Amino acid sequence: MAEEKLVKTEDTSEASEKPAKAAKASKPEKTKKKGPNIFSRIWGFLVDCKSEMKKVVWLSKEETAKQTGVAVVMMVVCGLLVGALDFVLTNLILLLGGLL
Repeated sequence: MAEEKLVKTEDTSEASEKPAKAAKASKPEKTKKKGPNIFSRIWGFLVDCKSEMKKVVWLSKEETAKQTGVAVVMMVVCGLLVGALDFVLTNLILLLGGLL
């Protein structure tokens, strides 16, 4: 390998750099390892999902019903507030439009 190294001299032409480039090109290329195919990766994902779903702590039926009730009540309250605000602003705009 010591013979292939270039000693820089005053001549910096491309011809003196060719042996170094050839040495770099002659290195064996790394072979890429192929991973598992798409179907085995999907199957592995599904197996992992199943094992994770077993770890989930699910709410009881009573807790689920209570949380659903809270959500429905909050939606109704917010809907009523938005409807009331819409009604007030609509009538205010109509009132101001009638004055002009």
